[in-house]
Amino acid sequence: MIRTLADFKEKEGEPSSMGIYCCPSSGWISLNFNIKKTVKETEHNCPDFEYVEFGLIDFEDWTNEYDSKHASWQDETGFVFKYDDELGDEGINNFFFIYLKSLYWAISKKHRLPDTLIQMLDSKHYTFIQETSLDRLGKFIIHQMRDEAILLYESHKQNAKTKSLNSNQTKEFLDLEKERQKLIRGLKKSEIAALDKLILNIVDNAAFTLLRGIQESMDDCDGTENVELKIDGKKANELDLTSGSLFGDYFDWIQRFSRYGEFQH
Repeated sequence: MIRTLADFKEKEGEPSSMGIYCCPSSGWISLNFNIKKTVKETEHNCPDFEYVEFGLIDFEDWTNEYDSKHASWQDETGFVFKYDDELGDEGINNFFFIYLKSLYWAISKKHRLPDTLIQMLDSKHYTFIQETSLDRLGKFIIHQMRDEAILLYESHKQNAKTKSLNSNQTKEFLDLEKERQKLIRGLKKSEIAALDKLILNIVDNAAFTLLRGIQESMDDCDGTENVELKIDGKKANELDLTSGSLFGDYFDWIQRFSRYGEFQH
């Protein structure tokens, strides 16, 4: 999907929307794009996009499984869906529809995607995912305040494991890095696991506390500083916050946008 999107941008320009069109029983997914049209103008129908089947991916094993006597499919969580005569193809469509939505959100954690229509062929199952200002704020906060910090910690662990040192540093910083690596290499596997949870707990609580402070400031609570947070020209407290607060939405943002699991208590 990412390669096809990059290829489209290089050849045609920035898309305004993308359509993921799927037929599990025939074993294909097509990627379709708009530049000028809106999804509403296409009546939420991928075949009416400006660039139809710009990318087409065939999955022969899907078709082979569909044609077998005891057809079943397994998702990334291990859940197995078995073909049900009563549900028919719509049961399969529902299974793959849920999978494609989860795939979209997984990819969106690492890449910015255009507004996206996910549609199953000859099915009632479709959804239009449109990134909002709140989504962009959540992604920014998770990336800058959580994932970047955890990535730094993970790189320290990896460097300690491989004994990699940056020789271009000053002696002061080189000695500091050696000290950190010595500390990490001296820990047992169970102690590393405990340290992982501690670091994540510190990162999450720092982010949660900052967001709570910003929220209290925007709510004009007594004793707070005059701090504002804006995105796309809008104040954060003017956004349709899912939980009603920035620090409450942090939990939702972790689930949707972070590469490093759940909030660590």
